[in-house]
Amino acid sequence: MKTFQIRDNRVVEEMSEGMLGDISFEYLDIRNSAIGIIHSSALLPSSDRLLQVHVEQSDLTEFPWDALHRFTRLPGISVGVISEIQRGFFRDMRNLRIFQCNTCGLGPTLQNGSFEFYSPALVELQFSSDGISRMESRAIAGFTANTKIHLTDNKFDSLPETSFRRMVEVLSLPSHGGDGYLDVRYNEIMCDCSIAWLVLNSDFRGSVRGVCPDGTSFDELDPEDFQECIMKDPSVADNSSFCITAHPNQRVTSRSPNKTCKTYAEQRLLLAGHPDSSPTVAGLLAGAVSDV
Repeated sequence: MKTFQIRDNRVVEEMSEGMLGDISFEYLDIRNSAIGIIHSSALLPSSDRLLQVHVEQSDLTEFPWDALHRFTRLPGISVGVISEIQRGFFRDMRNLRIFQCNTCGLGPTLQNGSFEFYSPALVELQFSSDGISRMESRAIAGFTANTKIHLTDNKFDSLPETSFRRMVEVLSLPSHGGDGYLDVRYNEIMCDCSIAWLVLNSDFRGSVRGVCPDGTSFDELDPEDFQECIMKDPSVADNSSFCITAHPNQRVTSRSPNKTCKTYAEQRLLLAGHPDSSPTVAGLLAGAVSDV
């Protein structure tokens, strides 16, 4: 058998132990079904053949994730029924090319170590419509400059450098000449100072696909419009080193050991206790510059 498929079936509720005997297949395709449980014994005969797992719009509550690491040939997994995966799950999947986890309900925060991949062949990751509004810097790891990462249709309203810079740096590696990118379209990302770190770096801009609330594409943004968002550290020759930003979620690092960069939120704390003070962008920038 090449494909085991259950579609538009609200009768079968379980792939029970021994249900398929020793029958193996290359593709498992379950869509719009009442299946709630898939036993590992139903899949194990296919451990050296299975090429694609696709499960969506189903009532699945039990899936043999603990057995799936034995499927070392498996290049593609597409699921929409999980909220977390055990750490190290992908360790033995060195041939994995595509992993899709759309509508998995992963949000609001994607934490470090959530998805660690070990396949040099990885070309596509999809985490769309997952309700993610915040992502830690190592939540998704193990991808390459050739990996296309889709975070579309989530709840992001900004792209904090602390969360996204490491990812964008990998996708932008010039020595690898990859065609990977980060896609954050269909999020309500504000095109303000929070993305200055991205817009002002020509290498980074080509690796991120996004659209501002007014419909302007990220690649259409003029870097000159973002010059006032930052103050460059004059003691460092490296053009990637900046010292201040005016957005609440943005932090940039000064490479000078004697200099301190403050976020907008930190400046607000400094102004707390001064009820007559209004934390305007101009005031925040002025206060930050005085500390530099």
